[in-house]
Amino acid sequence: MARYAAKVVEVEGPVHENEVITRIRSAWGLGRAGNRIRDAVLSGLRAAQRGGHVEAAGSFWSKPGETICVRDRSEVRSITLRKPEHIPPREIEAAILQLLDANFGAARDELVSAVARLFGFASTSMQLRSVIEASLHGLLSQGAIEIQGDQVKGVRAATIAVPAEVQPDRHLSKTDQRTSEVVP
Repeated sequence: MARYAAKVVEVEGPVHENEVITRIRSAWGLGRAGNRIRDAVLSGLRAAQRGGHVEAAGSFWSKPGETICVRDRSEVRSITLRKPEHIPPREIEAAILQLLDANFGAARDELVSAVARLFGFASTSMQLRSVIEASLHGLLSQGAIEIQGDQVKGVRAATIAVPAEVQPDRHLSKTDQRTSEVVP
């Protein structure tokens, strides 16, 4: 199980643990994941973590040393990938820093909307706004950004690796297709 879970994380990461469970369940042709399947996948993730193949940040899993790419979710088939609470905070932080770097800062409300657009959302729900704001607060507490009035600015000594550019062709729908190939 650890090998399968690590392979899903390698292809999909960073990814919420519920999506790893869904991927493995779907690959095995199961209609739903009960407690035993959920526990087995989570145990597999922890075993892969002990082996150094994956790392966890809360409920999100990624490959150690992985560069975070901001991914467009506008064409995903998996409904859970469009849930704001399933967007990895590190990916949101990367989007924020990317936008701030490209624009030398931004008004807070405009930044939140721009981050939502990077992820492929046509509108910004309260729940989506909330997770983006939480990432803004996280970056503020890390010293990676500063807020002056309504303006948000990046601090050059940011501790988060920011991709050089947004890769709009990295749609999660493409990785949706690849996962079924890596998990029997």
